[in-house]
Order: sequence, then structure tokens, then C-alpha cells
Amino acid sequence: MVGRESLVVAVALTAGAVAKGRGVAPQALVEEYEALQASIIAREPHVTLSELHRREESAHGARDSGTLADMFEDLASLDCHPDLVTRAENLFTTTQRILARRAEADADADLMCLLGGLFDDVRALDRAEDWYIKAAELGSTSAMVALTGLLGAWGRTDEAEEWQQKAAALGDRSALITLSRQLQDDDRWAEIVEPTRRAAAAGSSSAMLTLAAVAQDRGALDEAEMWHHNALYVDPDWPYFLDQFYFGDTMFLTDRYRDAAEAGNPRAMTYHASRLGAEGEAGAAEQWYQRAIHAGDQLAAVGLAGLLVDTDRVADAEDWCRRAAGTGYTLAALRMGELLRNRGAESEAEHWYRIAAEAGYLAAADALEELESPRP
Repeated sequence: MVGRESLVVAVALTAGAVAKGRGVAPQALVEEYEALQASIIAREPHVTLSELHRREESAHGARDSGTLADMFEDLASLDCHPDLVTRAENLFTTTQRILARRAEADADADLMCLLGGLFDDVRALDRAEDWYIKAAELGSTSAMVALTGLLGAWGRTDEAEEWQQKAAALGDRSALITLSRQLQDDDRWAEIVEPTRRAAAAGSSSAMLTLAAVAQDRGALDEAEMWHHNALYVDPDWPYFLDQFYFGDTMFLTDRYRDAAEAGNPRAMTYHASRLGAEGEAGAAEQWYQRAIHAGDQLAAVGLAGLLVDTDRVADAEDWCRRAAGTGYTLAALRMGELLRNRGAESEAEHWYRIAAEAGYLAAADALEELESPRP
């Protein structure tokens, strides 16, 4: 458990970083904030506070005092430096007043939520509730979720549920996932998730990613895959989330996938193949894709089809894609439609596009509309 000293110092430094980054701190406060950092480093040389510079530069983001407190707990002995803790307490007292005035003056829900979180961290829970409520009333779903936890811990379950449902109705991912686990009433769940579905239908890639996360949490992986591809279709700047869905952080952000592939993990084989293909090793990539397919990963068939198209083996690409689509894999049906349309087989392409469109793929629906439109 993180000690009080670590939390107090972390909260004071976080508040100081926000005030400095937003340009609302007077010079005397900035000097005290920087002097406190220097004193900590001088006495605890293993501590690094470079994270505060990032916090100053992105002063409108979420609080990260918890991460800072964990570092102090691991690397420092702040209970041996009561004078530093006292200085931090004084710094926070002054800084929170400055931030509070700015939050009220600007009706800044993000800053109000951050203040709530800082008071929450130092267990000043009544003040945390006040700021969370102010932020929530201005529409902050982060504050609504925080209130859900705070009020629930106090036994005020009706209020907690009300804030949770409000956050879910506004599309908050964590609130939707929690409610999807809790609600047994399908009609009530449909009512709560409907605003997010409407936002997705209107083209919001963020809403699509939220629906993907909810579907994945419920084990509806085909639906989650569809929402991820739709998000990427309407906003090509979201490839990270699709990679994360397919491969997970531990695989695609490290070199562990090679060992996992060699050990027989089908999805690791697919990722290994994709990396080899990107590096120009087409022959080795093809072998790994085929190993993944035989091990049961349908995604590998779509990856192999793309590789074969790139190496001018379109007929082979269609063969692999057709096999996967024939098993009911709707992403392969979408790719099958694209392959057939590209070579002019529009009638058969419509068949596969229709299957993918019925599963929810926007690219397939748009392609069908184009194919079915009267030609000039």
C-alpha cells in the first residue's frame, strides 16, 4: 500500500506541474515547485522526475499522481524527510486554490475532475466528491465513473448506479463494459448502449472503438473485429487499436512473438508472418501464414491473401480467402469481395460483400451501394 508521504508529495508535484503547464502559477509558486523537485532529487538520487516535464507540456490530460506515488514508494524514503512532506503539503494547499479558481472561472470539467482525483489520492474524499460532481454535471464521464467508485465504496449504491448509467449513456467505455457485465435485462442494456450505437452509425470512430471494447469483453470477438475495422475504415489513424486487438501489447510491442510462434501459438505465427512480409521475406512469411492457418487462425488466411496479391498471385489469394470466407469468417468475405471486384467479377463480389455488410462492415455496405448504383 502506498504511504501517505508518497501520495502527498506526488499530488503536490502533479498539481504544480498542471499549474505551471497551464500558465496560471505565479512565479513564486513555480520556484517552490521546482525547488521541491530539486530537494527530492538531492536527497533521493534514485528518483527521476522527468515525467513532470511531460505533465507540464500536456497539462490538460488525466492525472498521473498515482504513478508518481508508486515510484516514490519504490525508490525513496520520504518518511525520512518530513520537511519535504510539509513543503509538499503547503505547495498543494496553494496550488489547488489557484487551480480551483481557474476551473470555476472557465467551467473547465477536465480540471475539476483532476482536482477531484488529486483530493481522492490524498483521501480528502468529501472535497473529491464535490469536484467530481461539478465536473460530472458539466458532462465529464471520467468524473461520473470516479463518482461511481467513490459513492459505491460509501454504500450509496443508488447514486453510484445513476452516475454509472449516465456515463454509459454518454459512451464511456469503462462504464459500458461494467454495465454489460452487470445487467441481465437485455432491453435495459440495449437502451443504455443505444446512444453509442447511434454515434457509431453517424461515423464516430471513437464510438466504434468503444463498441469493439464492449463486444470483446463480452466474448463477441467477431463483432469486436468488425467494429475495429469500421473504425479504421472511417479513420485510418487508428491502426494501433486493431493491432492491439489482434495481437495484444505483450506480443506486438516486444520480440516475444517469435518464441510464441515457435511454441505453436497460432496468432503469434500470424504476427510473425506479417512482420516477415513487411521485411520483404515473402517466402518465409507465406510458410508461417500457412502454419498459422493449419493451426486454426483464420486471420492468417486474410494476411496470406494480401501477401499473395502483393506478389502477383491473385488466383492463389482468392483460393485462400474463399476457404476462410466459406467457413463464415466475415472479414474474409469482405476481402473476397474486394479481390473479385478488382478483377471485374462484380456479380460474385456482390455476394461476398453482402455477407460482410450483413455482419456490419461499413466498407462492404459502401461497396455494395456503389455496385448497385445505376451506371451513367
